[in-house]
Amino acid sequence: MTDNSHTEPDSPVDAPTSPESIFGRQETNHTTTIPGGLHGTNAGVSEGCSHSNPVCTCNTSAEDRAVLLEDYLDRLAVEGWSDLRLMPLDQEGKLPAIASRGIKLDSPPGRALLHTPEEAVRALSTGGERGFCLYAGREEHGTEGLLFVDIDDPERLPPEDLPETLTVTSGSARGYHLTYRNDGEVANSKATGDLHGAGEVRASNWYVVLPGSVHPSGGVYHLTKDTPIAPLSEEDLPKELLPGSNSEGSTVKGGQQVEPLQVAGLPDDPAETTNDVGMTLKEVRERSEKLDRLLSDLLPRDYDYHSVSEADMATARLLLLWRFDEATTGALLQAYRDREGRVEGSESKMRRKDYVATTVRKTALLDVEAFDRDLMRAFMEDARENGGRPTVSLESVREVYNVLILIDREQYTVQDIMETDMVARGYAKGASVKRRVRRALHLLVRTGALEDRKSPGFPTQYVDTGLSDLYIPDSL
Repeated sequence: MTDNSHTEPDSPVDAPTSPESIFGRQETNHTTTIPGGLHGTNAGVSEGCSHSNPVCTCNTSAEDRAVLLEDYLDRLAVEGWSDLRLMPLDQEGKLPAIASRGIKLDSPPGRALLHTPEEAVRALSTGGERGFCLYAGREEHGTEGLLFVDIDDPERLPPEDLPETLTVTSGSARGYHLTYRNDGEVANSKATGDLHGAGEVRASNWYVVLPGSVHPSGGVYHLTKDTPIAPLSEEDLPKELLPGSNSEGSTVKGGQQVEPLQVAGLPDDPAETTNDVGMTLKEVRERSEKLDRLLSDLLPRDYDYHSVSEADMATARLLLLWRFDEATTGALLQAYRDREGRVEGSESKMRRKDYVATTVRKTALLDVEAFDRDLMRAFMEDARENGGRPTVSLESVREVYNVLILIDREQYTVQDIMETDMVARGYAKGASVKRRVRRALHLLVRTGALEDRKSPGFPTQYVDTGLSDLYIPDSL
């Protein structure tokens, strides 16, 4: 969220400039009343809160938060979205739980986390979850035809400039989530030009945090306009929020799955290109969602790239990080990120060797530190032994690695790691967390950074044989 706050008292969204604007007073535009014991003088922002939201954990019980979620879900049900599947948030309250656990949304573990509306309300009321989110436009989640406009800067993108609809105030109270019915033409987009950073359209496979959820600041997302859900078409959006708008002045036809070109120096199937440890590009793409997106879409709408050229450099960085050499990186850029037929009003830069060479060279000069060779080989072997799927995520390995570095002993047991309380547990059972820790340790043993020593009747001891020499990148 940006730091810009919308304080216009006459806004149709009724941004709460005082507690009375949402607590205990029925507005003519159907502004909702917060449930429970929150009416009256106790409803204001508490001293010490790091936000301007009058609805926060200081004055909102778990039961109250559950009612906030239930009211929103009831409105969706009335409008035809009743068979929903909600994803819980992580412990910080900003990301889906799958993000911190390193699992994919459509994987069996990801699907196991989903809640029905009734389950989600119950989980909030008992304090079992910090909050929930919905993914827009996913038939399997019951959200087909549902889209959201996320307004981060109401000063530049006022909600009243869009059709009046069901509106949620964000946990920080600096922005809004507007819920719409997609007319079938609206696609994902991020505001560009004069509105860059002011908001986003989330129409497909992109989540939005729901009422009743707790923001990291302690503020609670809540309904401020309970009105029927309006339809939204491209004609309702400013040009800066239309898909394909970008700062290079050309229109990007995003979201297309494009067949790679044949480029000299690459195999007939570029997906079989290998890095310096023998890992194929296909295997790398299965482990790096960001690289996979960049090789499929010139300007992925759910990443904050201001131009296609910036996305080119991001692609080059990831390829170098995954240990493809500079020549191979340039060839892969030409194969997967050619602009022909994908960008209107732009020359095909990837056909120019000078542009490709400059992009790779400039990226390499940023001191990109490649993925550790031994760690990459360990991941590759682990996945190949498991039918192509790794048994543990990079995030889990990094997490356990960080714990070991902080403990700073010569040897460790699984129990030593568990007792630090530094391993994210979420709502997983202890046995499941231990299993994740063991798998991470086993992979670190494969790298040679640890050695496992087993004695009958005693827990396995993991001895540090080179942890400090291991480099684990922060982002892939």
